[in-house]
Amino acid sequence: MKLKPSAACCLIVAVLAARDLPAENLPRAEDDLFAGNDVLDVTVTAPFMRMSKERDKQSEFPGTLVYQDDSGEEITLATVVQVRGNNRLRRDVCRFPPIRLIFGDDAENTLFQNQRKLKVVTQCNHHSNDFKNYLLKEYLAYRFFNEITDRSYRVRLANITYQREKGKPITRFGFFIESKRNLAARLGTKRLSTKEISRTALDQGHLNQVSLFQLMIGNVDWAATQGGNDECCHNTKLFEQKSGGILAIPYDFDYSGLVDASYAVPNTDLRQKKIKQRIYRGFCSNNNLLEENIALFNSKKAAIMSMIKGFEPLYGRQRSKVAYYMKGFYTTINERTTSLLSRCRG
Repeated sequence: MKLKPSAACCLIVAVLAARDLPAENLPRAEDDLFAGNDVLDVTVTAPFMRMSKERDKQSEFPGTLVYQDDSGEEITLATVVQVRGNNRLRRDVCRFPPIRLIFGDDAENTLFQNQRKLKVVTQCNHHSNDFKNYLLKEYLAYRFFNEITDRSYRVRLANITYQREKGKPITRFGFFIESKRNLAARLGTKRLSTKEISRTALDQGHLNQVSLFQLMIGNVDWAATQGGNDECCHNTKLFEQKSGGILAIPYDFDYSGLVDASYAVPNTDLRQKKIKQRIYRGFCSNNNLLEENIALFNSKKAAIMSMIKGFEPLYGRQRSKVAYYMKGFYTTINERTTSLLSRCRG
């Protein structure tokens, strides 16, 4: 789609005028986009070649998203498209950066109703099966944590056709991530913005679940009390509950051992020798919660292993590798609990 400068300007203004409503003003109705786990087919049109070349997170470009509704009718929605990310915005990491879609009022009464700013995880290299596998395994990581607790970011896998300004369209897997705004509304919480936070202010039961989940996927690239540039915390967002206690909800798992991305490097400060090495980063003050949370993770084992076995987008050998890595986690929590207790921090 080509727009004259004046038309493009009007489109951006119309879409941006509808965004940024506070989570407290959102309806608590079911979020249709994340209600199912079937693979969604969408086409996104935008000047992707220019966006990938410039990689400016402040720039906003007019685009469209097209999908078919349940009746088979083709729905076209106006969007504003941005590049996003930090590490994956680097050219030496991703040839094609992650993007954000911003919707306007025409999304109401569609599958994308109540979406405003929607993150899209893209395949970093369109011509590499390895990068396709990285994306699919990171998607599974989100789904694993969804299985443990609903106090987590939901995701939706999609076949995304990218219609560029030149050349043939490219279709690759990608996935949408529930926005902070919508997650806060779903959980009845309030988004919290701060540079750092005391560990004692966090919901300790949920924090211990996060620690075990990060051990499950072999991820040490996170923090629940500090980090994250100007806003706490590193690969974690904070949500204040009405009942008290703050949720530290994790995201961004491409540096995990589960994903095992070629660009991920071990954390030498933690004496991590290889990216697949699991290191427990739970807090010692929560050791009394380990037994009940290990029981929780054990109760979800069958569902998680079934999820892996039935995940057809990931080829059989890759599914077997994921299943093997998960079995290692369950061996650790059930046979080496004493080791976990001794390796806690602070």
